[in-house]
Amino acid sequence: MAFASSGFEIFGGAALFGAIGWWLDGFFGWRETIPALLIVGMMGGVALGLYRIHLQMQRRDNREDPKG
Repeated sequence: MAFASSGFEIFGGAALFGAIGWWLDGFFGWRETIPALLIVGMMGGVALGLYRIHLQMQRRDNREDPKG
């Protein structure tokens, strides 16, 4: 149950950073050609979500198995 929010972490990061990238594409006028910052933002959001899950797993392992 500790990782029930993992999907929300990944989706939320992709949605938030994707929305920021979409806005920046519109600001720079790139939305009509290729939404480059939207794609970069979504990939960055997914990577950040996966990293946060990795940190949660490490903290959980350290609490359950203290070796030093």
